[in-house]
Amino acid sequence: MKGETSNGKSKLFEILARVFGGYYHCIQSDNLKPGSSSANPTPDLASTLFNCRIVTTEELEGKLNENRVKQITGNSCVTFRNMYESSQGGIPTAKLFTTTNNLPDCRATEAFQDRVVAIPFMSRFVNKPHRSKYGSTDMERMNMWWNDRTLGVF
Repeated sequence: MKGETSNGKSKLFEILARVFGGYYHCIQSDNLKPGSSSANPTPDLASTLFNCRIVTTEELEGKLNENRVKQITGNSCVTFRNMYESSQGGIPTAKLFTTTNNLPDCRATEAFQDRVVAIPFMSRFVNKPHRSKYGSTDMERMNMWWNDRTLGVF
């Protein structure tokens, strides 16, 4: 999910967390960055990819470990390791979602492009609504128009 700040990306994740309960989990974005390999412990991934339906990460910036993303999102066996444990693996059951203000850097191979969909969040929600030159917000003007029109009917 891509878009500027204050547009509801994080709120959507909060809603998904409430709806999916224990089948929802958030991981650190470092798990998807270069330098993370299956030899290093990845408890976030090991405990969530096989027990959840939705895995999210927020503010994914910089470069992306495309091979890791392809492994997680493909239908092949993936191996991860918890701290002080041996490797474990299986076919991930979770779908991966991430929020970002800017798309991360990647080579975008065809296999990677087939697995990634950018969902644009183009609206922006702010605490101070736009005031028109008439001194009222657009919503207040619409309500005034609505009340003037409907009061004449009754």
